[in-house]
Amino acid sequence: MSGRDSAFFRDRIEPRGVVCTEDDVRLVDPEVACANVGQPFDGVPLSYWASDRGGHVSVDSILALIERLGALAISGATDQFGTSAPRAYAISFPDQSLPPEAPRLYSVVLTAIHNLPMPGGQTGPGRVALITQWEFVNGQWRLTRVLDAFRGGGDFVEPTQEGRNYLSRWERLTP
Repeated sequence: MSGRDSAFFRDRIEPRGVVCTEDDVRLVDPEVACANVGQPFDGVPLSYWASDRGGHVSVDSILALIERLGALAISGATDQFGTSAPRAYAISFPDQSLPPEAPRLYSVVLTAIHNLPMPGGQTGPGRVALITQWEFVNGQWRLTRVLDAFRGGGDFVEPTQEGRNYLSRWERLTP
């Protein structure tokens, strides 16, 4: 994504005040900003698809992840889902059966084609996804959490059952 896109996202990220837990500190992840148990921190929840890794990260870490989507896109590559250029590919609406106190997350699947690890130590083109999750907060749409699906992005491009379990009301955007 471009610098212009970074400004769009930066203006809409909604960091939350959290207190780092022992689990946050134990994560061996440079994007997790918790160094000490009890440390106050303004962060954004980041999780990784098909993993129990994750935690609260800084706004700059989220922006770097979004920018990486565009920076690593393979110029000129295409597949059955479109070009390699990063774009909003699909959306998902909240499940209306959730209890009223549950957050109403609206998800946008961002996707691009990157070189990915393949069997045998090779790399090759593959579709990656980044799921941004939005809430309507104080009259504005705010980016409140992110799911990194750089590995397993296909689960959200042509949703598998696991992908549909996560984004139950998935709908592809037309180009």
